Amino acid sequence: MKITKEVHFNTEEALNNFSNMLLNDFDFLAETGGSFTEDNRINSMIDYYNMDDLEKNTVKWNLYGVGVYYGGKLQFIVDAQGYSYARYVGLVDNAKIEKSISHKQAVKDEELQELKHQAGKIEDLSSSVIEELNIFLTWNNEDWDKYKTSLKEKLKLNNLKLSKNVIQQADTEKLKTALYRILHEVDSIQEQFKNADFEKGEKYTLFYISDLGSLITERITYDSCQSTKYAQYDNAVKLTYRPENKRNLYYRHFYSEVLMFKGWHSLPETVLNNVEVKPDGTKIIHSKYYSCDKRQFDEVLNYLNNKCFKPLINTYKSNL
Repeated sequence: MKITKEVHFNTEEALNNFSNMLLNDFDFLAETGGSFTEDNRINSMIDYYNMDDLEKNTVKWNLYGVGVYYGGKLQFIVDAQGYSYARYVGLVDNAKIEKSISHKQAVKDEELQELKHQAGKIEDLSSSVIEELNIFLTWNNEDWDKYKTSLKEKLKLNNLKLSKNVIQQADTEKLKTALYRILHEVDSIQEQFKNADFEKGEKYTLFYISDLGSLITERITYDSCQSTKYAQYDNAVKLTYRPENKRNLYYRHFYSEVLMFKGWHSLPETVLNNVEVKPDGTKIIHSKYYSCDKRQFDEVLNYLNNKCFKPLINTYKSNL
C-alpha cells in the first residue's frame, strides 16, 4: 500500500477517539484510497479490461492509503476507497515499510518509446480520416464502417500494425476505445472470402468446429467460392473444393468461425491434447478443452504463427 496522505495525532486520547469512530465521515479521508498500478501497459482501465486472463494475472496492483501516526510512529493505514470514512483499515504490525515501490515492467523503455511513437502516428492517421471524410460528429457511430475501412487502409499504406501493445500507449480514451473495437471486430466472412487471393487448384487447410464441438482440420484443393444465404444466415459463403484423397468436388457452407491457411498443414496431437505416456508404454490422450470451446482456434493460430504461417481467412479473431 502506498501512503499518499498522513494524519498525525498529538495525543493518545485523540488517536483512540478516531479509532473508535472509523465509520464516521471525516473530511481528511474524502476521495482517498483506491488501487493503482505502475504497469506501463495500463494507461487507462480500458487497457486492463482488454487484456486476456493471462495478461491480467501479470499486472501487479497496489493500494493508496492514508497513514495514521502517533508520536511519529505509523499506527495503521486507512483505505477509504473514495469515501469519507475508513472503509478498510490495514494493520502494520510486523509490516515492512519501504520508501518507494519498484515494479518490474513487462515492456522495456526502448520498446515503450517505439510503441508510443507508433501510437502517435495512428492518432494522426485517425484525425486525418475523420477530417477527410468530414465525419467529426459521427465517426464512432453511424459512420463507423466508413471510418474503420479508411483507417485500416491508411494503416496498411503506412506499414503500421494495429496491436494491443500500441493501443495501450494511445493518449485519447475515445480513440483508444475505437482502436480496441477495430482490433476485436473481424471483417464479415463474405468480405474476407471476397478479398482473399485464392487460386483454383491450389492447396489450402481449413480449421473449423464441427456440430459436435471438436476442431476439424480439413486439407483441400480449392475450386471456387461464392457469397450466399444459408438457412437463417444472410452472411455465408459456399466453398467448393476437393478434399484430400477424394476425386470428386464437395461443397460446404460457412457462416461462423473458420480459419483457412495456404498449403496443407497438420497439427501435432499435443496442440489440442494433453498426452501422457505411462511406464508400461500406455499412452493416455485427453483434450485440453471441452466441446465448442473457441480457444481451440487460439491453439491453431499460435502453433502456425510460430511457424510463420498467417491465415488467409480468420473469422474468429481480427487479423490486422
